[in-house]
Amino acid sequence: MGNKVYNLSTSDFVFGTVIAGGRTLATLAGNGYATIEEVARELRQAAGLFVGLASIIIRNRTQGWQVEQPVARAAKRLRRA
Repeated sequence: MGNKVYNLSTSDFVFGTVIAGGRTLATLAGNGYATIEEVARELRQAAGLFVGLASIIIRNRTQGWQVEQPVARAAKRLRRA
């Protein structure tokens, strides 16, 4: 998530959102997350399958910071029989 270090404690209250094409694909809110990568992984799983460019936005309400990361997913090629 960039070069800046964003510290996260399991007691911090975190909001997370995945947005693609102006639509919200997934959200979460809560605490208990140890790393930003853990939050991003849960958001990607909750968003399900999509094709194109999306943004993952994570906001730490407790510490007062927010980070945004672009995510691109490509369509999988079908195998011909």
